[in-house]
Formats: sequence, structure tokens, C-alpha cells
Amino acid sequence: MALLKKPRCCERTSGSVARAACGVLLGLSFAAAAAAQAVRPFDFRTIALNGDKGGMLAVVDGQPRLVNSPSALNEWTLQETDQGWTIQSRPSREQQERRFLAVDNEGNVVLTAEPAEGAYWKLDRKGDRTTSFDATLRVSGGRFDGRYIGFSDEQERIAKGRFHYDSYRPVLAERPGPRTALHIFIDGP
Repeated sequence: MALLKKPRCCERTSGSVARAACGVLLGLSFAAAAAAQAVRPFDFRTIALNGDKGGMLAVVDGQPRLVNSPSALNEWTLQETDQGWTIQSRPSREQQERRFLAVDNEGNVVLTAEPAEGAYWKLDRKGDRTTSFDATLRVSGGRFDGRYIGFSDEQERIAKGRFHYDSYRPVLAERPGPRTALHIFIDGP
């Protein structure tokens, strides 16, 4: 944000009433400048599963997975829209373009290049903490509207170079439960 200059009228004022009026003018100028800035999406460090299995939502081989390793790509950006929240990540560390977490026509949780039906989510936030909070995510609109994102019980072992991951596929659930209880850690404003 650019620094604000003191208005000329404030430079020539004397007396407490005049100084108070200048303070109000400066405050209004600052508020208008702050409101004119573009609204940033929430940048999140991780979306983790609460409970005994734990793990973080990450991208492995271009697909969303719940993994037990912080070395996996696990940076997400959530942005609120009129249709719901979009959840974006990169498909790999090398690729910079963002992909959207979405549900395809068969009900599989995937990453897509463009937001379309199935790529919008309802974020049910619990609590009022500003740095992290518990939440559930539900599909917003389309064939699977209202279904919760959760994770399968079937474990997959993935080897990526020197890293090995215990991995679980994201799945849709009709009701909330232990495999749909998420914790979101905020990294940005």
C-alpha cells in the first residue's frame, strides 16, 4: 500500500478540535485506500485430517491424496466465490499452474484445470480461531451436492524417490464422521 500524505489542511491547523478533525480525515483516507486493495484469497499451509490416522491433503503424481509425510506437496489456496469455495494446488513442484480440487461425474475426487460443477465446496468452519480451525468440506452444487470429502480406509504405499508415503484416496461420504473431520492451518492473511 502506498504511504498516505498528510492533507494540506492538517498542516495549517492549530487547536484540539482542528487536530481531531484532521485525525478523522487521515483515518478516512487510510480506510478508503485499504478498501481499494484487491481482496486476497486465504492461503493455507495444510489441510489435515483430525484423529488417529492423521495426515495431510497433498498432491502425489498429480492426484489428491491424504499422506503422512510433510515432504509431499501440501500447499492449498482456498478462495470464496458466489458458488462456494474453490480449493487449489499445483499438480507438482515443477508445474506452477494451479488445479482445482473437484468431484468428477463418477464421484471421484480429482484435480481439474478449470473450476466447473463439482469444483465448489461448502466450508463448515468450527470455532473462531484465526490461525487454524476444525472444519468439514462438502460439495456445493451438482449431482453430489452436500456430500462430505473424506478419506478411504484402504492404505496405499507410494514410493517417490527416497520418500515413502502412506496414502489414502479422498472419497465422498454422505454423513460427517471421523474420516471427514479436517483441521485447516492458515498460512496467509
